[in-house]
Amino acid sequence: NDSVSVFDAATNAKQAEIAVGAGPRTLAVASGSVWVANRDAASVSVISTSTLAVTQTIALPRASMPYGIAFSPADGAAWVALEGTGQLLRLSSSGAVTGKRPTNSGIMPYFSRSSG
Repeated sequence: NDSVSVFDAATNAKQAEIAVGAGPRTLAVASGSVWVANRDAASVSVISTSTLAVTQTIALPRASMPYGIAFSPADGAAWVALEGTGQLLRLSSSGAVTGKRPTNSGIMPYFSRSSG
């Protein structure tokens, strides 16, 4: 559906359905807004919690496939994990790119599973 739904927590009734970019995957709540990572659209939709409308669409690099999003408790910056490029992108509250980092160090993680 490429949308985000809003529900009343007390009644479980749907309050709104808000169209966002293609392939919404994760969201994070900031002061007065909800940011949605749209994987297939390579964008982030910013939704106002007061109007329940998209107020901004932040374009990300083509084919970057944003997947995870979270806000820094230290400065309020948004951090977006880009699955397609293997980067972690830092966005200011206005949506400007203010930094990026690789998400891996080149070392493959080792996982083990007990058979017990």
